[in-house]
Amino acid sequence: MSHSTSKCKCPLCDDKRLCRRVAKLTRSLPVDQLKRFSLSLLQPFLLSLSQMFPVAFPSSWVLHPPVGAQCFGFMDESRSLRVMFLEMCVLVSNLGKECRHPSASSCVDVSRVVESVAMGGESIYSRLFARKRRFWSRVEGYQCSGISNYRVCVIRVLAQIEEIRGMDTVFLRLKAQLEDIRCNRQTTYSPLGLCRFACSVGLVGRMRQMAVAFRDVCVLKKRGVAYLNELILRLDALVESEREIGLAVAMALHPRLGQSSALAVLGCDLLPLCLPVVVCSPIGSWRLLMDG
Repeated sequence: MSHSTSKCKCPLCDDKRLCRRVAKLTRSLPVDQLKRFSLSLLQPFLLSLSQMFPVAFPSSWVLHPPVGAQCFGFMDESRSLRVMFLEMCVLVSNLGKECRHPSASSCVDVSRVVESVAMGGESIYSRLFARKRRFWSRVEGYQCSGISNYRVCVIRVLAQIEEIRGMDTVFLRLKAQLEDIRCNRQTTYSPLGLCRFACSVGLVGRMRQMAVAFRDVCVLKKRGVAYLNELILRLDALVESEREIGLAVAMALHPRLGQSSALAVLGCDLLPLCLPVVVCSPIGSWRLLMDG
């Protein structure tokens, strides 16, 4: 673009500003944000890998790697998947120790950690995908916030890798669909598919925000506007459906309103467990870390 991105409100310029902020922050992350960075981005990603293969990737390693375990600081694909996961856990654990060291500076360079964890995750995924039949059979029972679906597992892992690198996973997919429409190509995601993606990564609100921004600020073809309108309608319907279900449950559990409700028989401990969960817990992002 020939114009400055500092004042432009379009999603494209906003994403460029995000990338610049992340690049600057990874080279000099304030110590007071280091713990949040690990808790919201790195540890959840490692736990996602652990949930896929709990035997090969013990969740206990994420917080407490085995004593004496080493980390070489780079991801060597010749090592076993288990060793690679262990090295990633050690790398993240050591990052937390840096801020507690007496000689710790006010800022920490986490760029090497970010790239190592992202590369390690990509390597683990690609090698598992190469063993496709075994991989899919092992993750079919994976549960994510009540949703038992191996595709949700894979979607979340790949999206987390993008967010660790500072890329807005919602922006990337929505932009790709609009680019396909601009070039008269078939979109990878239908509006329904993109809505399901937003549910899988727990970023329904962010998806709607981006869809509205693209529609209202950018110059698009009629097909692109129609695509975004349908996406917004599907997201709104999903949110409204979740709200209605939550309201019905709340009324059923109310001492006065739910006296004659059959749902109230289950009680406040069992009833929430019986609800269909459509929207998973949101994945972490640099945007939330910086703006939160």
